[in-house]
Amino acid sequence: MSESIPYTVEFGEVTGDPFTGFAFKDVRVRVKHSARESLRIREVDLQVSWSALLFRHEIRFERIVINLDPGKAIIRGHIFLKPSISGQCDIEDEHFPLDTLLRFTQQHAPAIRLVHTGHWAIHKDSSTVTVDMNGQLNEAPIWLHGNYGLGSVIHESLNWIGFPLRTFLSDRDVGGQTASLRLMVFGNVRRLNGSIQLKSVWADAECRLVDGLGFYRAIVGPSHFKSILQGRINLATLSITGSGVIQEGVWQQAHLAKMDFTFSADAHHQMVRLHANDVSWQSGTPRPTDVAEAEISMTGSNPRWRSVANIIFKDRSRVQVGGIVLLGDRFGRFTWNKLDIALGSAGTWTAQGAGWATWAPTGRMTLQHLYLRNGEQTIQVPSAILSKSGYHFEAIANQVETGPWATFFVPDVSLTGQFQSSLQVNGSPTDIHIDGFLNGHFPTLTDSAVGLSIRDIDVRLKCKNQTFDILTFTGKTKKGTIAIAGHSTLPQLDYTIHAHDWDIQPYPGSRASGNLDLTLAGKLNDPVLAGHIALKEAIYVAPTKEKKRNAQKPVTESPPTAPDSILASRLDIRVDWPRNVWYRDGASSVETRGDLRLQKATKASRLQANGTITSLRGSYTYFGRSFNIESGQLLFSDSDELNPSINIEASYATGATTVYLDITGTAKAPVLKMHSNPPLSDQDIVSVIVFGQPLNELRGRTGGVAGNQEMMKAVGGVLGGYVTKGLNQTGIPLLNVDILNIQPADQGGSQLTVGRYLTRRLFISYGQTVEGSAEKTITADYFMTDKWTLQGASNSSTGNYLDFLFRYPLNKKGSSVNTPPLPSSPFRNQLDQPTFQSQFRTPMQ
Repeated sequence: MSESIPYTVEFGEVTGDPFTGFAFKDVRVRVKHSARESLRIREVDLQVSWSALLFRHEIRFERIVINLDPGKAIIRGHIFLKPSISGQCDIEDEHFPLDTLLRFTQQHAPAIRLVHTGHWAIHKDSSTVTVDMNGQLNEAPIWLHGNYGLGSVIHESLNWIGFPLRTFLSDRDVGGQTASLRLMVFGNVRRLNGSIQLKSVWADAECRLVDGLGFYRAIVGPSHFKSILQGRINLATLSITGSGVIQEGVWQQAHLAKMDFTFSADAHHQMVRLHANDVSWQSGTPRPTDVAEAEISMTGSNPRWRSVANIIFKDRSRVQVGGIVLLGDRFGRFTWNKLDIALGSAGTWTAQGAGWATWAPTGRMTLQHLYLRNGEQTIQVPSAILSKSGYHFEAIANQVETGPWATFFVPDVSLTGQFQSSLQVNGSPTDIHIDGFLNGHFPTLTDSAVGLSIRDIDVRLKCKNQTFDILTFTGKTKKGTIAIAGHSTLPQLDYTIHAHDWDIQPYPGSRASGNLDLTLAGKLNDPVLAGHIALKEAIYVAPTKEKKRNAQKPVTESPPTAPDSILASRLDIRVDWPRNVWYRDGASSVETRGDLRLQKATKASRLQANGTITSLRGSYTYFGRSFNIESGQLLFSDSDELNPSINIEASYATGATTVYLDITGTAKAPVLKMHSNPPLSDQDIVSVIVFGQPLNELRGRTGGVAGNQEMMKAVGGVLGGYVTKGLNQTGIPLLNVDILNIQPADQGGSQLTVGRYLTRRLFISYGQTVEGSAEKTITADYFMTDKWTLQGASNSSTGNYLDFLFRYPLNKKGSSVNTPPLPSSPFRNQLDQPTFQSQFRTPMQ
């Protein structure tokens, strides 16, 4: 066979004769000198009319049946050989795999499964080819009519309605979503006229052409990540220009506030420039690599591009890089000729000479000749390779100041000092080899997130083959010391952690101190942390109501997934304390003792707790009254949820009556019941808590005054509603008001006040004296700013009035500029009374 023919054909079996036709079985067609897979045809049944060829110079196809695996096509028609080649054929196919032919005939054809069932009609005369197709293409109806001239003249209309997106986006979760394509064009290839429309959940695009010139506009992306594109097309020069913008883009856990971009491309040159603002890589959780602003440009043509990037991070650190990008079929490579890393005010790290990074579809990444200098500080990475099978890494650091790097990667951590290191790492997590050392002295280490502070840290690490020795790791805490030591043959771990009188402050008001004895064992890919923590003293302050409300807001984003290295770790730690561990919530204060065992299995995402926390003494404030804790216990059992059982009893005594609170159930579903000695009804018990005496005694003191009787009915109604709504439900009762209290009245007797916020700025309250004058007051406070309040009141004795109140904390120390401008509860109003008040009163009546 001649070398000029690009295909070779192999026949598994040939049967038949020239008179009745031939049958070919297991036909394989291969492209010569190519590794491309062959086209396999299961069977070809050929029947032709030889008489037409002899007498009319025409080949007539009586019937050609092509059976692929799967798929079938039947072809009928004829070809005229004189005076020019022309003819027509009719094709009926059923589940015919067009993608098989595309992959075989086109080198870069996409691996998309295209299956057609329907009818084709092809007619060729001396100047044009006409194609008509209708049927189902990938489960969606398609209509195609086109005239294609020898002079590249096109007249084509195409409607493909409802084709399944999963065919083209097989790696995306698009379910049964579909798209529609409509195309109508005519003219010369480079002077086309017509329009193209595409509609789907991922794109809504339109393009119109006049003599090869046109515009396009598109909205591209899923519903939560839309980009708007628009630009111009010039088919004569095969060029396209455009611009676009993305507003509030969200992709998985990443968030992009805005990105503008422009681009242009022709047959010889392409350009892309983009400018992005506020890029967060994990929604709701600030990260050191979050970007405040980024500018990136790429110019050139495939496969070589010149790239420049300027990235500013949220902490104002900056990276500037420039170089050449090479994009091939099997790899990508970036060679930098400029690389500057500025970490705050700690100077700039500058690359000394060129280096490069490569990546491949297999997941293999390499880094070569990275050499950074900042004054006397140097970091060298001669070679680094990361792949699925393992890694290789070399690094040399000299006189490196740790502070800027630590703050950049962990903003809550401040670490001062220097270290020197030379390390070479080879292998995989289960078979690792490390050679080298790391020595450093760090005067201070603080972690503001947990209130941890360690000083005078000395570190000396030594590695040889598969041994990793911690020769020295010591530091001083506020009152004690901390030390880590051990000798391990990797990947096995064997280290001890001892801390004496350590102290942490997770947030203002809370702190803990004690002794710590832990071991780190297991393997690198499955570490086990075990041991004992003995608390000496601790204070836990419950979050404020505002923080609780914020914590209870519905979560709209999926919680971040913990890294595999954390999920793979195991935990088994005992925590105990004999006394002096306090729980405080407002005026409530409870001292406890406890003995807990905290565990976490490999790949588990939650802790398990087993043990008991017992109250030793304390008080619990309920509805403004201080209840003495008689007994209390939280019982933790082995489960995937930290939800201990509760058994608490507290008492409040006033006069001859003692009220008891019994809290049972679980921490997430507590149940509160009240009883008293002597026994009282639920309404009388609540009356004792609110007014200091049962409701019937309160009625007896009104003296039968009609107004007071009406007031007592109102009080009884409020308490009855409270009992019905609260005590008869399963949870701890909550009254649907923001404030309910009783205090001495200026005219004698007691003043009952009930109030709530109608909006964040508007607070309404109702007050009436239970004894004495039975004066009634309705007050409305509108908080205009943090200092100015508009107050209106209607009083049954003094009439109506309107006040402008100015508040300024003249003697309030330590006030924060971050104090919320508006009160969040009336209780906060009472605690935040102004020391100076100016009133401008306008009589209303």
